[in-house]
Amino acid sequence: MGLFLFSCNVRVDFYPGHHILEDRFDALILDALRCLIIAPRLSCEKKTKIITPENTYLLDCLPQYFGPGKPLEAITFDELKTMAERVYDQYLTFASAEMFHEAADETVEGVESEAVRSENMDPHGPTDEGDTETAVPNTDATLSNNIHFLRMTFWYLEMCAGIAEGDIGRVFEIIKLLRFSFWGAGSTNYGNELLEQACNFLYEFSDDLKTAIFNNYLVNPSGIPGHWFELDLLQEHFNYWLKRLFNSKSHDFDSRHLSEAVGLNIRGFSLLRDRFPSIFGFRRNKGKHTDPEKIFDINTLGAHYRKEGVLVFKKDRSQPYKAIDEFGQGMNILAGGKLKAFLLRTMNDGPVMETDHEEDEAEILDASQLPVNPVVSLGVAMEASDFVEPTEVY
Repeated sequence: MGLFLFSCNVRVDFYPGHHILEDRFDALILDALRCLIIAPRLSCEKKTKIITPENTYLLDCLPQYFGPGKPLEAITFDELKTMAERVYDQYLTFASAEMFHEAADETVEGVESEAVRSENMDPHGPTDEGDTETAVPNTDATLSNNIHFLRMTFWYLEMCAGIAEGDIGRVFEIIKLLRFSFWGAGSTNYGNELLEQACNFLYEFSDDLKTAIFNNYLVNPSGIPGHWFELDLLQEHFNYWLKRLFNSKSHDFDSRHLSEAVGLNIRGFSLLRDRFPSIFGFRRNKGKHTDPEKIFDINTLGAHYRKEGVLVFKKDRSQPYKAIDEFGQGMNILAGGKLKAFLLRTMNDGPVMETDHEEDEAEILDASQLPVNPVVSLGVAMEASDFVEPTEVY
């Protein structure tokens, strides 16, 4: 999410920003499933001959195709997977975004489009004449920017899901991408840290040490499926509760009692504190994004996207900005000399960070913008846990 916010120069609190990205991503993907433009013969409308009225809510529209007794009720997993692959090829790749951004007489150097490899692409949408191959269309900045948004948000949500489900392999697959994207987004401090991490795993860490790191990167104190989070975030929580419950006014922070009795049991003390309001009949304000709110948001966004045709190619449609390809820009920055400078500096026992580098303004965040609670997986949805109240920031 930070990459998207940095590129737009917008600052929002973490949890509202997370929900905005998640709802917008869900609405766009569901609308893409409703009417694919990469292969109209595979779209819901083309396969079923059912075209719902424009005022139909998005979440009421899809059951018209997949619900009981509907044409796609018996769709196989392989067929659904094929539709998902078409959505990915068209809406979540760099090649697709640039195809719609570049003018017809321009070429995108060095790009091998996954979308082009798909059969019978018609970027202009469904036609009665069937699917026909077309040349690269003229520019559509809105469609191109939406594809860039979906691609970046997909990485972010996949990382959140991988963490919540305790799958460190999935997490590190996204970290591999962020290693370049942070450089392209101007977040060079994070970029340097991830380069150092890559060098450690490639050249310095033993196999046993790498296994130990992977096995302890994520923790799940509750034991509830979908409630994994980062070990360092757990440590930050423990530090928070130590300062909150046992501060300098009541205890010497270095005292033996604090280190041997309180520090080792701080998780239990924090849970005990959370139980007191319910004992006296008080209900905590969870600050969660409830299901009715989420449904309303997705339906509202879906209605707007369908009315404006944001996922349908419209020739020469413009927007006042162009979403950057932070991954590609990051690769160019590193290839242009930053990687060589990093290797020379660190191989000579220099600091990971450039000492003469001014901290990027985009990396200076106040406490209200940082996550204090893990994002957990609830099977079909993601939510913030209640380890620390959202209003309490350390």
